Amino acid sequence: MWRRAARAGTSWSVRAMSNTKTSTNVTGVPVVPNAREVLLGLYARTLEDVKVIPEHAGYRQSVESFTKFRMQVCQENEDCAIIEDLINDGIVEELIEQAENELKLIPQMAEWKPWETPEGFQEPTVTITGADDDDNETVPGAPPSHAK
Repeated sequence: MWRRAARAGTSWSVRAMSNTKTSTNVTGVPVVPNAREVLLGLYARTLEDVKVIPEHAGYRQSVESFTKFRMQVCQENEDCAIIEDLINDGIVEELIEQAENELKLIPQMAEWKPWETPEGFQEPTVTITGADDDDNETVPGAPPSHAK
């Protein structure tokens, strides 16, 4: 099997072949023996918790999109090495940490409401001057950084 994997050019590791893990090789990050199950639980909770954010908010759309992708990868693959390769954002223990951090961020985002326009906010405008005074046009947008 090793030769076949090597000939096929696959990135199988000893850990993937034996399906056991004794170290994360990341200082301070312990092995989570049931990482896949933990991830599935965290992703399910994330998809539920993010519902407090309005559907139109970019933050919610982003969280739902990447969480659904990661959840699907975990549902379709039992091998953590394959999950790590497909998600490509760290080892499963780091993915757990990322999911836990997202769960902490959701209530903060719900409180901050960055998708809302602050009361009294006026969109800045820029006047574009043409060759003639009649060609002037005011458009929405921030003034150039060199303008005072």
